[in-house]
Parts: sequence; structure tokens; C-alpha cells
Amino acid sequence: MWPPPQALLPWLDRIDALEIHTQIGREAQFSRLWAALAPHCDRLKLLAISCPDGGDLIAYLCHLWERLQPLPCPLVWQTDGRPMSGDLGMGATRAAVKLAQKVLAADLPGYVQLAGGTNDHTVSKLNALGLIAQPSRRSPSRTIAGVAYGSYARSAIAPLLKSLNETGADTALENSPELLWQAVTQARRLVGQLKGPLPGASHEGFSLGGGGAPVDTIKIDESRCL
Repeated sequence: MWPPPQALLPWLDRIDALEIHTQIGREAQFSRLWAALAPHCDRLKLLAISCPDGGDLIAYLCHLWERLQPLPCPLVWQTDGRPMSGDLGMGATRAAVKLAQKVLAADLPGYVQLAGGTNDHTVSKLNALGLIAQPSRRSPSRTIAGVAYGSYARSAIAPLLKSLNETGADTALENSPELLWQAVTQARRLVGQLKGPLPGASHEGFSLGGGGAPVDTIKIDESRCL
């Protein structure tokens, strides 16, 4: 059983971003959650709403947008194409891209980020469809703002975590420099498809650089909080 929303309030003074997972038809539950959180969200830098597909998806997202007003920060619609899949195949990417296209076509306020079914095929598929903004070519009026790698990224570093556990040493990855750098390399390979080479990366110092302050995030599944 997850804690009630009130248990999260002390954290809201310490975080910059909030990610809420919801589903079509949960208007009442979302409203109760946001009513508890909204008075404490004035310092948020980003809010993400993650939702899988369904027949009334756009109407549901429109309802959420209205319920969130006034919102003190940018909003990201995280399109959960194939939730928690970690699938390596092109079919998973097609599901993720198709849902993103659906939300983009609705022209909702905010940004669109792919999730659920994202993998090594995702960026090439987005590029082929012109859904990633490119300075050198004409792109659709709406393009995706990001790609979230969840289950797929976890599966990519799972062998490293297994190796760490087998050593019998401290199980904190950051205390095993060689394994940590292998994990960072895996992450940079995914992120670099969208952002290009990351400046400031250093094997010796384990510094990714790139500028900007770190963003602390809390992820909430409203169906388990209420």
C-alpha cells in the first residue's frame, strides 16, 4: 500500500520535478491527488503526466489540463505506448511512436515525451517520420520533446548490477568506478542519439558536465496513493 498524498508533502520543498502516472477514467482520483499537492507545487520546474492509450485518451488529457490550471511550470505529456515493456523489438517502438503522434495531433498545451516501448529503434523511427526538430530541414509543426527510457534502460544495465552483486562488495554502483563508468557509457549511448556528444564527460572524474543544475524528481502513481 502506497502512502497517501499528504505523506509526500514534506518532499515538495526539496524537489524540482514531479511525474504523475494515471489512467483514463480516473478523473476523481487525479483531482483528489492534485488538490492535495497543488498548494505545495509553486516551486516546481516541471510536471510530467504519464498515461497509456485508450479510446477517450485525448478527452481525458484535456480534462487533466483544465484541472491543473493554473500551473506554475511547463507540462510534459508522457505517452506510455507500451507500459513497462523493456521490449527490444521494432513493434514496441511503433506503439510508442503511434501514441506520441496521436497526442501531438491533438495539439494539447505542453510538450510530448515518448515512453513505454522506447528502445534502440525509437530515435531512428522518429527521425524517419520527421518528429525530431532539425534545424536543417522542415519539420512538422509539433515535434517530440524527449524520449524516456525506463524498462529498456534498466535491462541494459542489469548485467552490470548482477556483476556488482556477485563481487560481494559494497552494492552501491557509485562505489565501483569501473562498473559505474560502464553504466554511464550505456546511458550516454541512449541520450547521445538525441543530444549528441555530451560535453564534459570524463572517465577519470566521472563528471558528465553539460551545464545546468541537477533536477530532483518524484514519481507518483495516483492509483496507488488513493
